[in-house]
Amino acid sequence: MFTFFGLFADPASGLSADIRRVLPSLHVIGIERPIRAIAARFGAEAYERERECIPEAVIRAVEILSAEYPGARFLLLRTECFGGSCINWGKVIQKVVSQLMV
Repeated sequence: MFTFFGLFADPASGLSADIRRVLPSLHVIGIERPIRAIAARFGAEAYERERECIPEAVIRAVEILSAEYPGARFLLLRTECFGGSCINWGKVIQKVVSQLMV
């Protein structure tokens, strides 16, 4: 079985560095094909492979990035492959409005 948990985002100036700041364990790269994007793969310590959920801590971290980069789309993608058959699911995050406590 093959499992994958990754983050993809629209390229934006400074976003790669900010992903590293908010999610320091990720190795962030730029990709050009099949889409132009920023990409990173989460390690086994970031999620439980047996559970189908996307960890709330990861969602909150990406929501922070989305608030800082409202024009960028973020995709958290999970994939599991059994031989040639794969299942994909995830979450798209865009334009999260930060709420300030006064």
